[in-house]
Amino acid sequence: MKDPNTLPDVQLNTDTRGVELHSVGVRKVLIPLKYKTNTGEALLVPTECSLAVSLSKELKGTHMSRFMTLLNQFSTKEIVDFSPQSFLTEIRKTLQTDDSSLCFKLGFAITKPAPVTGLESKMIYDLKVKGLQNQDGSKSTIFDILIPTANLCPCSKAISEYGAHNQRLILKVSVSVDLEGKYPAYWIENLILALEEAGSCPVYPVLKREDEKYVTERQYDNPKFVEDVVRDAVLIAKQYPNVIGFKVSAEAQESIHAHNAWAQYSENFPNLDKRLALDN
Repeated sequence: MKDPNTLPDVQLNTDTRGVELHSVGVRKVLIPLKYKTNTGEALLVPTECSLAVSLSKELKGTHMSRFMTLLNQFSTKEIVDFSPQSFLTEIRKTLQTDDSSLCFKLGFAITKPAPVTGLESKMIYDLKVKGLQNQDGSKSTIFDILIPTANLCPCSKAISEYGAHNQRLILKVSVSVDLEGKYPAYWIENLILALEEAGSCPVYPVLKREDEKYVTERQYDNPKFVEDVVRDAVLIAKQYPNVIGFKVSAEAQESIHAHNAWAQYSENFPNLDKRLALDN
């Protein structure tokens, strides 16, 4: 049996093709992460992770096992927050590279009470946590959130003798945040709950008859075009602490048209040209 200390490290061999790779790493790694909600409940959730670094033109390969070691160490934390810059610095140090990036994708759970009965159930939102460090010194932390809400057409209400058409609306918000900030789960939870108010009415995981009456009437009393939803979401994002840039889009899954209605706005949102592991 060979002595492990004498085994060749092929990744460190010199490569002569002269091609620097912007992205080398691991994708779709499932790990458990534990975070604490606004109610103090600790939730353990499966999280899909991607990590990447740049690879200089002189090196044949990177050490993939080191990514896995770092992820496993990270997943053993009792409670995590979603501030990835210190982890990105650790990746750069361990992999001995100039650039590093990550993307964590998970179902983010919020315990939501029904609006009248208070009946509680968990609602799941798609969340991506993205982080980037470049050799030029630039850094970014971004949260991508998909928020289902509802809207009711103001035109339909105005022209109809009774009723109006309504639909499910998907609000997609990406926020770039202050690198000095801390982002525990409650920061994300409060952001989601604030943004879903941009619609005509939030949606809920469980509704009894009293709740359904409330939701139907609130939606009717608060009609919004998709343009209204985006504008209201922009005002919310502008005022939210630690947000320095954002991109907002809304798509209404139309109930009486064969197409969807859509609108978008962005402000001070970074152009991440290298991407690395930011999309998985």
